[in-house]
Amino acid sequence: MLGVLAALSAAVIVPAPSRAATSVPQLQHVFVVVLENQDYNTVMAPASPATYIKQLAADNTLLNQYYGVGHVSLTNYIGMTDGELPDTDTKSDCISKYCVRSQRNIADQLEDAGKTWKAYMGSMLVPCQHPPLAGAPDPYQSPYATRHNPYVYYTDIVDNPARCDAHDVPYEQTAFESMLASDTDVPSFNFVVPDNCDNSHDPICFEPPGAPESGGLKKADEWSASHLPAIINYVNSHAGSVLIVTFDEATPVDTSDCDTCGRTGSAGGHVVTIAIGQGVRTQFVDSTGYNHYSLLRTIEDGFGILEQPGKPKYLGQAAAPGIVSITAPFVP
Repeated sequence: MLGVLAALSAAVIVPAPSRAATSVPQLQHVFVVVLENQDYNTVMAPASPATYIKQLAADNTLLNQYYGVGHVSLTNYIGMTDGELPDTDTKSDCISKYCVRSQRNIADQLEDAGKTWKAYMGSMLVPCQHPPLAGAPDPYQSPYATRHNPYVYYTDIVDNPARCDAHDVPYEQTAFESMLASDTDVPSFNFVVPDNCDNSHDPICFEPPGAPESGGLKKADEWSASHLPAIINYVNSHAGSVLIVTFDEATPVDTSDCDTCGRTGSAGGHVVTIAIGQGVRTQFVDSTGYNHYSLLRTIEDGFGILEQPGKPKYLGQAAAPGIVSITAPFVP
């Protein structure tokens, strides 16, 4: 009898496994943090210096079949924000000229839906910092890189100084974390890109006024361990809030895409992507095929973007066959 009672008691206290959502829940706050140029296997290797990032992957939801959409950087940042396929300009990172475009983008969608947004760029000196529309090649390569700031490639943002001042700003850790701690005017959508010393892009980097220093994956992991906890505390204490940490692309030799995404063998390669939040499953691996167009589609779904005349619900490739929203990490 004692054995039976013990078994029943154990059965009562063991929680049932959480079910995955079948659609994106209504989201209140989304944070996207983009790191640079690392293969999935490099980041997740036992000897990898990315100890903090690997722990985040183990503790939260790891999207282990997530891919970039092109090489080089700008192809991915534009893909995340307006769903475009790589073109001649973006495949050159627009280094030799300044390539603004008139495409409707996620910022336009969010504002139309009554949502707020802000992009935070590491080592950017002024809002919407970018080269002239014509003239010499882009001088902003490192530590701030124009090509990692997609919002300055849209005419309706970059040609509007007030919109720039309000939405595309330098990342300042103290001010950013104070905003989160006070829970004051936190934008609906937050897009954070560390500079090239801190995002793993540059093996050796230089952040004025300091001396050259080692960058790479180890420095990106250190930045993550210092800067992500404040965001994680926020999303874990606010319903409908999620943090997505991803890499823009793998190294150039990896041009793979997810099997269902329609571009296998011609995209940006396999990258680590992690989802974290109060309503996100913990210690979970999602093996669904995703890429940056999936991320864009997820944001559109989560913020309830609606189709309007001349304004589709999903931008560009976010509507393409095989592109699905990220749903499995969310607990219904």
